[in-house]
Amino acid sequence: MLFSLSPETTASDLSRMLLVLRDNAKVHSTIVTLPSDLPFVSAGIASAEHLTTPLETAHAGFTMHQVHLARLVLGCRELDTGAARDVSGVLRITKGGGWDDDDHGENRGQQSAGKLKEGQWRYLVGRDGSVKIVE
Repeated sequence: MLFSLSPETTASDLSRMLLVLRDNAKVHSTIVTLPSDLPFVSAGIASAEHLTTPLETAHAGFTMHQVHLARLVLGCRELDTGAARDVSGVLRITKGGGWDDDDHGENRGQQSAGKLKEGQWRYLVGRDGSVKIVE
């Protein structure tokens, strides 16, 4: 959205701003929320049927760059078949490209809560707006 609001803002500008923010000693972590559905990301790839726009290319590149820098990637999607009575969608947690498994590295503090359990879990959104993980 930022790319469409200000034509002079580039993906490099946003990435640089996030890197400066992450390097600040007073900032513990940053949370970046991006639409990364296949239609959004694949729109940045030119094909015979589809010519990409600069906006599509910028969005796809920025999204992939952030995934490669992230320590943790959290994905939340609805079911492909639509919502059911007992399940609304799938929550997926994976290590990003910035995760450091090396116990001797400078990112050792990220393992203080224990090893990350990657996986997928089904969730249910209740009528009252509450969310539950279902087995």
